[in-house]
Amino acid sequence: SISINFYELKEKQKFKISINEVISQSAETELVFLCNPNNPTGNFLPKKEMLTLVKEVQRRKIFLVLDEAFIDLHEDESFIKEIKNYDHLIILRSLTKFYGLPGLRIGFGVGSSKLIRKLEVQKIPWSVNCLAQIAVREILQDKEFINKSKSFLLEEKEFLYRELSNIKGLRAYKPSSNFIFIKLLGNVYSEGAKDQLAKKGILIRDCSNFRGLEEGKFIRVAVRTRKENIKLLKELKLILR
Repeated sequence: SISINFYELKEKQKFKISINEVISQSAETELVFLCNPNNPTGNFLPKKEMLTLVKEVQRRKIFLVLDEAFIDLHEDESFIKEIKNYDHLIILRSLTKFYGLPGLRIGFGVGSSKLIRKLEVQKIPWSVNCLAQIAVREILQDKEFINKSKSFLLEEKEFLYRELSNIKGLRAYKPSSNFIFIKLLGNVYSEGAKDQLAKKGILIRDCSNFRGLEEGKFIRVAVRTRKENIKLLKELKLILR
C-alpha cells in the first residue's frame, strides 16, 4: 500500500503554497504531486519560486509531478521547455480546460526520454480516441484562436473579479486562470447557492467535497462571456442580499 501525506493550504494565508513547507514535509517522500495554478483556489506560483522546489527534488532524487492543466494564461511560466534538464520531473497538461473540450478527455505528459520510456510500459492501449487526436491537431494549429481566447479570458477575468470584489457577502480570491475561487460569508452555503443558481441556468462548482473545504462555504465560478458574467453577478447579489 502507498502512504499519502496531504499538504493542506491555510485560509489565513489566503491558500497560498509555501515552497519551504512543501520541501520540509517531503523528507521521506518518493513523489510530490503539485498543481500550478492550484485547483480550486486558483493560486499560482511563479517559475522563479517553483524552481526552488524543482531543484530540491532533483537533488534528493524525488519525483515531482507538476500539474499545469490551468497554466495556459501563463505559458511562459511553464517548465516544459526546461524538462530536459530535470529527469525527476513530470509535467501534466490538459487540452480540455482552455480549449473547452471536456467531452474528448485529452491531455498529455512531458518528461525526460528515460522516464517516458518507463511510463509507456504501464500505459493502457488505445489511451486516446481518434476523434480527440484529430480535433487537437487542428486546434493547436489555430494560433489566431489561441491568441484571441487568451485576450478575451484575461479581460473577462479581470472584469468578473473586480465586480465580485464589490459584492457584500462574499470574498473573491484573485484568479490566475479561467475560474475564480469564492468564499460565501454569512448564512449562505455552497450547496444552496449551487442549487439556486442552477434554477437560473447557471452552473457553478460546489467545493465542499475538496479536502479542507468541507464546511460548505466555498464555490468556484468559470469566467464566461460578458453577458453570462453579468447574469451570474446579478443572481449572486440576489442570493446574498
